[in-house]
Amino acid sequence: MSESSPYTDPSTIVAVASPPGSGERGLLRLSGPGAFDLLDAALESPVPRTRGVSMVRLRSTEALGHALPAVLLTMPGPRSFTGEDSAELALPGNPRLLSLVVDGLHAVAQGAGLDLREARAGEFTARAFLRGRIDLSQAEGIAASIAAASDRELEAASALREGRLAVEGSAAATSIADLLALVEAGIDFAEEEDVVAIEASALASGLASIRSSLEDLRGRATGLEAASSSPRVVLAGPPNAGKSSLFNALLGRTRSVESPIAGTTRDAICEPLHLAGDDGEVLLVDLAGLDASDGLLEQEARRVALAEIDRADLVLHCTPVGRPVDSPDAVGTRGEVVQVATMCDLAVDSAQHSIATSARTGAGLDALRGEIAVRLATIGDTSGARLAVGARHERGIAEALEALGQVDELLEGVPRGRGPEPAELVAHHLRGALDALATIGGRIEPDEVLGRIYASFCIGK
Repeated sequence: MSESSPYTDPSTIVAVASPPGSGERGLLRLSGPGAFDLLDAALESPVPRTRGVSMVRLRSTEALGHALPAVLLTMPGPRSFTGEDSAELALPGNPRLLSLVVDGLHAVAQGAGLDLREARAGEFTARAFLRGRIDLSQAEGIAASIAAASDRELEAASALREGRLAVEGSAAATSIADLLALVEAGIDFAEEEDVVAIEASALASGLASIRSSLEDLRGRATGLEAASSSPRVVLAGPPNAGKSSLFNALLGRTRSVESPIAGTTRDAICEPLHLAGDDGEVLLVDLAGLDASDGLLEQEARRVALAEIDRADLVLHCTPVGRPVDSPDAVGTRGEVVQVATMCDLAVDSAQHSIATSARTGAGLDALRGEIAVRLATIGDTSGARLAVGARHERGIAEALEALGQVDELLEGVPRGRGPEPAELVAHHLRGALDALATIGGRIEPDEVLGRIYASFCIGK
């Protein structure tokens, strides 16, 4: 991140940064050009202009009434979170006391002619962003962390706040910029017949690697909305596989219509399902059967089902016991799949399935609930590799992949040993991919591409 920015605000801001209510410790945070001068006037001894922690005493003020010991953390700019001179005061966590200290600081600032005001919501993070200390994705991650109401939400927000998405997006953007530099260099040397900055085949090979990394990134991306909701567990399989009966049995009540007539379920029916003990709650989804019927209604039901399967955290692939079991690939999901035998009261051969169940007798239902909890816990244990994304991030990845796909189409059929054709259009689409990735890892400006040309070709030698 850049350590400097044209952004300036002459005011110093102060706020109580600890959670509302009483606690063992309370925290006051200051940031701005006058932070240290204000503390010099408010404390019994001058503030060190170096990064560190020290014991200090606040002077007695009309608001405070007496001197008060505190722990002071000083963080000089530009290497602070906000990029400005910043400080934090750790005090006893009494809300009334913290309020009196803030009032005292305002009185000191007024007497010393310093510009102090209370911070607006999110202003510390806003200053960090405007000064280039964090990117927009990290700022969104901080907001999501504050709003998190569960460990699942906090984990997703942490991935965004720590900048893991930006790191991978920047790596892809850097690779594209390197290839773009070579393409644009080839345009500059177009009149030199014996100079080929990069062959079309080499460009296609480089783009294949970038596209693969972006596809992997998209596959590991978890939307913030999805991360903040209950895990989705869908019942999928052929028509008349007993999905609706199993759905009702798991819920313990009739919610979905059961019928021996194929195609009774047309839509996705969602209900919360409480698992045993502390295993939490999931959103259980009953779907239409996956068949190849040509009717418009059946095709729409299949489209809805496939969309639900694609966004599911866990798929329970249901097959009546005794029937051939589709491979997991046939389900069409990138997530976990559990093979479930339904109607096991009608036959005994269910060894090919993970779980054998009967909605009529209740056999296997507890085992299935346990398997759901275990699988979801396993997904959670490996979710460190997954990344939280917002809608604009998902759109940026999709647009970058689309632009790279257009380049691939242009490179098809170009003879070996030749450069990309038409080079100007190839460069245009590569620039489009860079612009799309700007939502993730930051924009690479034309001057940077020019710098890569200089470094690669030693122009002027």
